[in-house]
Amino acid sequence: MQRTKTNNSGSSLIEIIIYFTILAIFLAVAITFAFQITGLTAVSEEVQEFQANKEFIADKIKTSIYTSSGIDETSSVFDNDNGILSLNMNDVSKSPTKFYIEDGNIFIKEGSADPIQINTNDTKIEKANFHRVTYNKSPDQIIATIQIAPVSAEVANLQRTSTINLTLSLRTL
Repeated sequence: MQRTKTNNSGSSLIEIIIYFTILAIFLAVAITFAFQITGLTAVSEEVQEFQANKEFIADKIKTSIYTSSGIDETSSVFDNDNGILSLNMNDVSKSPTKFYIEDGNIFIKEGSADPIQINTNDTKIEKANFHRVTYNKSPDQIIATIQIAPVSAEVANLQRTSTINLTLSLRTL
């Protein structure tokens, strides 16, 4: 009787090491990609928050100007980078309504209420310039130029400063 030799070929140690090396490289690339995607998502959310804050500030100023009965000229500071816009309001409890910057933040003070910061802590206001334009037989106009910048270094690399430009006419009631 003749015995046949069977070949029990298994994996050698070198093959197993090569397999795990390839697997480790693949996993390292996948993990790096996942961390980059997560980082980009966070930066994207910060950029969206920055834009939303910019729009909120613009809307708050627009609404206040449109609902005002006029400009409080004695308390307003025009044509200055640290400008103050003071508005007389129809609602006595909100009159005067003032917009001003202090320590890189923009505040609204309605009547005798405490001032409220209307920008988030993720943004800083670099300047707020208000300009008044008067015309005969037409309502006054306010031109507001507000420079806003992100505090986050990642967002600042994408968008250093942004400017809110508003030109609004006072409504006559």
